[in-house]
Amino acid sequence: MDVATIANKVKRSVGDSGGILIKDADIWGWIDEAQIEILRVTGALTTEASIPAGTVPWNIPATWIKTKRVTYDGNPLKLIELEALDSLNIKPPDAKDTPTMYYHTASTIRLYPEPNASDTKALVIFYSSFAATITSAAVPIAVPPSNHVDVLNYVLMRAYEKSGNKDQSRFSDQSFAQNLSQRAFDTFQPDDNYPVIRDDPRDF
Repeated sequence: MDVATIANKVKRSVGDSGGILIKDADIWGWIDEAQIEILRVTGALTTEASIPAGTVPWNIPATWIKTKRVTYDGNPLKLIELEALDSLNIKPPDAKDTPTMYYHTASTIRLYPEPNASDTKALVIFYSSFAATITSAAVPIAVPPSNHVDVLNYVLMRAYEKSGNKDQSRFSDQSFAQNLSQRAFDTFQPDDNYPVIRDDPRDF
């Protein structure tokens, strides 16, 4: 399902095929909202960044949702919370060695031990990310095909809301929420080789 298909379905469903009340820009914005919610819960869109290890810290981009996996020279690193690292009474920048763990600060990902600045081995960061903003019908839907009906339900909910049909808006909203909860349960899988306590997507 693409943006144009969703737009046509929504306009027909609310009786506004001519787009008098429901504009394309409205639909694009609602698709963005749906994808943000879906990706925040399911983490279904994975982005990969690769840098020389010696160039850390890595600045977390605006599209970042959650780190899924970090590897150094092909080997997975263990996530450690900054508080746990502090409890070891270690000053991370002073330790130069082969990294075995990674941790987050407010806006960066860092390694422990910290590698030498000359270290050119690949540090690869896999993270769930938000989709590109929909600015035209040519921009593809980024969530997996299994989530396209969820996008449609969300956009229908917003369109019915704008047209004043509260009952249909409520029904579409319930369908979106129920489906998203099930998709999150189906797609949530541990993605590290080390035991890490993770948020349960059903808690959102």
